[in-house]
Amino acid sequence: MNLNKINNFLLFLLAAYVPFVDTFHIFLFKILVFKYLYICLIVYYLIFIVLTRKKIVLNKVGNVSLFLILFFISQLISGLFANDTDLALQKVYAEFQFLVIFIIVNKMFIDNNSYEYVLKGFLVGFLVSFVIAMLQKNGVKGFYLFSEEELNQNTGLMGVMKGNKNAIIRIWGPFGNSLGFAEYLSTVGIILYSYYRMIKRSSIKSILILVITIYCIILTVSRTSLFALILSLLIIEIIYARLNNSNLPVYMISFFILISIAFLFLKPAADGIPLMKRFSNAGNDFKTARLNLWIKGYQAFSKNIFFGVGPGNLRGALSSEGFPMTSVLISQFEGQHVENYFLTVLYTYGIIGFYFCMMIYYYTISYSYLLFKFFRKQVKSFAYGGLFFGAIIVLMINNITIPIFEERIKLLVIIVFASINNSYLFFYKLGFFNINYFKKTIEKITE
Repeated sequence: MNLNKINNFLLFLLAAYVPFVDTFHIFLFKILVFKYLYICLIVYYLIFIVLTRKKIVLNKVGNVSLFLILFFISQLISGLFANDTDLALQKVYAEFQFLVIFIIVNKMFIDNNSYEYVLKGFLVGFLVSFVIAMLQKNGVKGFYLFSEEELNQNTGLMGVMKGNKNAIIRIWGPFGNSLGFAEYLSTVGIILYSYYRMIKRSSIKSILILVITIYCIILTVSRTSLFALILSLLIIEIIYARLNNSNLPVYMISFFILISIAFLFLKPAADGIPLMKRFSNAGNDFKTARLNLWIKGYQAFSKNIFFGVGPGNLRGALSSEGFPMTSVLISQFEGQHVENYFLTVLYTYGIIGFYFCMMIYYYTISYSYLLFKFFRKQVKSFAYGGLFFGAIIVLMINNITIPIFEERIKLLVIIVFASINNSYLFFYKLGFFNINYFKKTIEKITE
């Protein structure tokens, strides 16, 4: 029995499984549920420990893991100070599941083949999601995957069915939520684009991935995800060109010229396109919805700046500050957010939890950027964690206006964080991040 192959195959399944968490039903029962994944991974890991006779030690910690643990501790403390402690501890337990899954997945990365399996899993999940989105666009109800009542209101389907003339259908894929689907597309899309562009060196496949990603995001009518994808794409291409002393590829220059023309000169024509309408209405959306929500959230947070209002207590705190509970902005979401992930973390867990959260993003973007520097045409040793540099940029931008951090996105973030953490630790142990050693190694490789 080759345990490494079994382990890597499970990583493939995890990556492919991301968009389908809580999606499918057998009779009245949901399958592929996040909490069942948590139990299954614990059982698998204990069996793996027995079969390989390994001791349970956290020998691969790193700053990403360290600050995730500290972030969880701050969440627990915040929960103990919350008004509704019982509800808070229920939410803390959900975050504990997130931490345990990260620790186990973090240990499952054994060698470079682990990353290849993850990337292939992402590709399968991405392509299946694309097919589902196309069938939904063409009105094939068998692939709606959710009843009209189960779909998030942002999909617009209920509004269209009720005859609302201003409602538009925003494709939701296997998510049942247009914004969550858009965040998944932009994150996985940039990872796969980087993989085919910088490791496989296939311009055709990388462009195809990019076209599919942009087209599907347009169908979700998500402004932030499209902007995040374009900005991330521009950043990684500029850095990649500088590393290799080359120019931006022709298709990238053409792409940005077309985008600029569309925004500067074609606005009247674009007003008929739902996504372009949302870009032109962005200012009104901010003034009428988000700003008031952020102000009320700040008022609630200011009463306990160190530990916040506590997990699960944000909805009640907003209501106490006079924000209407009937508003769709908070009444339909268990996540209880303020239309911005970072502000939601600040208001919920206070400045201590917010600091730990930002340190997680600081180290993931720092590590992935250092690993990204290995993507030079002459380098044969792949620093796979560098592929996720663009993904961290996309996630951070998405989190500014897309507050969704439900189970599918959680699993995606777990895999992204674990990939970066392990890749960095592998090169760190080799001494690659000693600046002098790094320069000598690059010079030797590129001779």
